[in-house]
Amino acid sequence: MDGINLAIRENKGDALSKVAHAFKGCSRTIGAKPLAELAFQLEQMGQTQNLEKARTIFLSLQSEFERVHAALQDELKQSSATLP
Repeated sequence: MDGINLAIRENKGDALSKVAHAFKGCSRTIGAKPLAELAFQLEQMGQTQNLEKARTIFLSLQSEFERVHAALQDELKQSSATLP
């Protein structure tokens, strides 16, 4: 998240594309499709060097990340509660 934020703040499309691509892959690996889609949008913006709406998408990414993080934390708690 920090790398994406920094790339947007510094208006570095190439960096945004690379970091967002990696983030997208990690998101897909854990099945967080909406998170991956937002990362994909940022990746595309970086590739085209059109960062005009990147801040808005990043805010959505942060919000979705918080939701996914909370869901994973809940799942871990439930899983550990059922262990002997």
